[in-house]
Amino acid sequence: MMSLTRWDPFRDAWALRQAMDRMFDESLRRPWRIVRRRQEEATLPIDMYETGENIVIQARIPGMRAEDVDITMLGEAVTIKGHLLSDADKEGAEDWCWHYHELWHGPFSRTVELPGPVQADQAEAHFDNGLLTLIIPKAEEAKARVIKVCAE
Repeated sequence: MMSLTRWDPFRDAWALRQAMDRMFDESLRRPWRIVRRRQEEATLPIDMYETGENIVIQARIPGMRAEDVDITMLGEAVTIKGHLLSDADKEGAEDWCWHYHELWHGPFSRTVELPGPVQADQAEAHFDNGLLTLIIPKAEEAKARVIKVCAE
């Protein structure tokens, strides 16, 4: 008995893309040299959500210490920035024979507009195991209010 299989053109395209990625990875790999990334400032990925009382921003920054992260608020914008050091920055590392040097390092920054007015002076930041959590209370005018409807 013969079974029918629906043709999925995207599956074939995906397999071709993976094969091309492998080809480029293998042809461009030079294990005898250090692969250096451009030292540009990275954009920090975040999660931002809103509760009834607060705006919460979270960012994963493994390898950082709390005192090395700078957070500034100006108006309704928040900026998180820092600089993640590499082992290559240690003294004597220039003599090491690197086979792979792919872990990201360098400066990072992220500025986001908040979805409404906040109480910046009441903001709190917590840093636990590389997870930065910024809790910013909403301004009173930005909080939802329940209006009771009276029968006439």
